[in-house]
Amino acid sequence: MKDKLKILNCVQFFEPSKGGMQEVVKRLSEGFIEKGHDVTVATSFHPERKKSSLHIESFHISGSLVGGIIAEKSEVQRYKNFVLNGDFDVVVLYAAQQWSCDLILPLLPLIKAKKVFVPTGFSGLGNFHYDEYFKLMPSWLKSFDLNIFHSEVYRDHKFAKDHGVKGIVIPNGASEVEFEKLDKKKPSDFLKLVHIGNHTGQKGHDELMAIYRKAKIKKPSELVILGQHKIKSRCFLTCFIQSFLSNVLFKLKGTSKKIRLVSGKREEVLRELASSSLFVFPSNIECSPIVLYEAIAAKTPFLASNVGNSVEIASWTEGGAIFPTEIKFGRSEIKRDESVSLLESWCNDDNLRAAQAEKAYLNWKERFTWEKIIDTYLSSFKSIID
Repeated sequence: MKDKLKILNCVQFFEPSKGGMQEVVKRLSEGFIEKGHDVTVATSFHPERKKSSLHIESFHISGSLVGGIIAEKSEVQRYKNFVLNGDFDVVVLYAAQQWSCDLILPLLPLIKAKKVFVPTGFSGLGNFHYDEYFKLMPSWLKSFDLNIFHSEVYRDHKFAKDHGVKGIVIPNGASEVEFEKLDKKKPSDFLKLVHIGNHTGQKGHDELMAIYRKAKIKKPSELVILGQHKIKSRCFLTCFIQSFLSNVLFKLKGTSKKIRLVSGKREEVLRELASSSLFVFPSNIECSPIVLYEAIAAKTPFLASNVGNSVEIASWTEGGAIFPTEIKFGRSEIKRDESVSLLESWCNDDNLRAAQAEKAYLNWKERFTWEKIIDTYLSSFKSIID
C-alpha cells in the first residue's frame, strides 16, 4: 500500500453540524490524517463552518434521489466532477438515502479510485417509496470494492447477505484521547440520568419523560436531555412544555425529581455524561448509536431501546440492558409500563450500575476505541488496494 493515501469521505452533513454520523466521519477523518494520510471531506455547505485542519469541500445541495435533489444543476455537476475527476486513492460514501451518496451510486463504474460504502442502516428499507431504490441497491453494492457494516445483524448487512454481497463489520466507538481526560466521578447523594439526542422527534424524548415521571426512584434525581434544537422544532417545543409541567408536578407532589433540557457544546455534553449515573436512550430509529459507546467510555452504564444494533452493543460491551421494545415499520418504541420497572431496578441498585460500568469500560478499552477502529479501516483499505 502507498505510504500516503488520498482519501475522500463523502457525507451529507459535517461540522459544525452535530449528530452521530458527523461525529463518526470527523473521528475517522482526523484519525486518517494522524496516520499520515491526505483526507478530503465532501459535504453540505454550512454558514457557520470555519477553517480547520481538514480539507472540506462544501456543496449547496440537499435532498435525495427518492425525495428529490434540491440544488442548481451546475452545483450537482460540480459535485459529480469533483468525485469523478479527483486524484483520490479511496472514495468512501457514508450513509445511503441522501444526496452525497445517491448522486454517486449510478456513477460507480466511472470512478477509478477504490470505492468503499458504509450504508449505516437502510432506514427506508420496507417503505414503499423506496421500492425502486432498493431494487437497484444490490447492483450498486456489488459495484463497490468494499462494503463496511457496523453490525452483524442489522438490516443493511442482512439485505446485503440476502443478495449475495459480502462485507466486513467494523463497529463504532469512542475516543480514548477524549474520554480518558474526563473526570468520571458519579454523584453519591442523588441520581443523574442523561439522554443525548437532538430534537428531531425520533429520539424517544416523550417516552423517556413519561417513564421517568412514573418511576419510583429512591434517591433525589434529575433527568438531563442534551440535544441541539431549533426554537421552532416541534419536538423541542413539546419537550419544553412537558419538562416545565413535569417540574411543576414534581414540586406540587413534593417529589425530589427534576427534568433539565440542555443544548450545549461538545465539552458540556461530555461533562454531563461523565458525571451521570445512568445513560438512558429510548431512541426510535438508529443504525449503530455511538452514544452507547461514549457512555461506557465515560464509565456510565446504559439502558437503550432495541434500536439499530443496540442489543448487539449491549452484548459486545456488557454495558447495560435493553428496554422492552415494540418495533413497527422499522421504528422502535419502548413499552412504557414494562420500561418503568426496568428503569426503577437500575436506578435503585448502585452496585449493579457500578459493576456494569467497570466491566463495560474495560471492554471498550480493549475493542472499541477510535484509535483501534481507525487502524481497522486503514487495514481494510490496504486489502482492496493490494
